[in-house]
Amino acid sequence: MTRRIATLVCALLVMLTACKAQQPRHRPSGPIVDVCEGKPGVKLVTMGVGSLIWERHGHIALCTCGDGGRRDACYNYGIGDFAKPLDMGWGFLRGENSFWVGKMSPVQMIAVYQLADRTVWVQDLPLTPEQETKVITKLESDILEENKHYSYDHFW
Repeated sequence: MTRRIATLVCALLVMLTACKAQQPRHRPSGPIVDVCEGKPGVKLVTMGVGSLIWERHGHIALCTCGDGGRRDACYNYGIGDFAKPLDMGWGFLRGENSFWVGKMSPVQMIAVYQLADRTVWVQDLPLTPEQETKVITKLESDILEENKHYSYDHFW
């Protein structure tokens, strides 16, 4: 238990140091990636590492791209209140539901990561129509208020 507390205190100190030493953000060097360019389906979107402490391990999201019948959307697991890093860090350390999943447009989501100068890769997932339906049903269930919050264990 003492070891875990010491690790958590060190992690908080590193977070505070990183927050103070941040470099200013800048505009992306290239055009915004079009997640839904190409064929419709479910896409795995991977964001490369960033300079902030919580960006050091990259990130992924799932996006659904329709062919007119359904709306394009991205489901981003890992949203937290990064404007209040101490509150979020304390909640994380206590195992509280300090993260949530959010649904947003692909353009909106990708812009956030590209403005942070993070590389973005998009991969089509080879799913059958039945599998796509199941994935989309699960994603839509996960964004409901009663389901969207969760605790995330980064280290243990």
